[in-house]
Amino acid sequence: MISVTYLSNTQGYCPVEAPLLREKIESLLDKRPVIVRVSSREIHLYTPTPIGRREEEALRRRVAPPSSQKEPACPGRGVSRVLCRYTALIQLERYWEAHEVGEELWKLGFPAGQLMAVWAGVLARAQEGDLGAVETILDRVLPVVASGQAGVGVPLDPGRLREAAYQVIACSPATVPLLTLDPPLLSYRRK
Repeated sequence: MISVTYLSNTQGYCPVEAPLLREKIESLLDKRPVIVRVSSREIHLYTPTPIGRREEEALRRRVAPPSSQKEPACPGRGVSRVLCRYTALIQLERYWEAHEVGEELWKLGFPAGQLMAVWAGVLARAQEGDLGAVETILDRVLPVVASGQAGVGVPLDPGRLREAAYQVIACSPATVPLLTLDPPLLSYRRK
């Protein structure tokens, strides 16, 4: 089980700073491993065990206060509800959670679910400032996924996804069409 903690990004951290932020947070958590993802609004911490009250206070003092954002409310049922949740998570820049929703759609038999999972997964890795992982997914995984997209009806543009990932890492403005029935625009901007 993975514990997720959301902190407000009040200091204006960028994904390119995620590796240094991870080192700082791991030292505050007594070397407990943590995955750090940085969005324009939040810092997402994924740990193998929940963060305790004393650790949370140390994080608040040295990194950022807890986030007050809530999970998106999505009406409807079935695939339409899951699609709504995917779109809402993308708009909140919670790409890893959107990746998991894409996988859920794929398991439900929604044809574009696999592409949606990969798309959000690349952006989640970009939030970690992990250029190597982004390139691996783009070079190895995307061609395999793209070759199986017959009948999906959603074009995959690896060049555009690569550009979006680099812009997320660098905290530059980016607008990327997403793989949903009613594609929203994703914007990533520095405070």
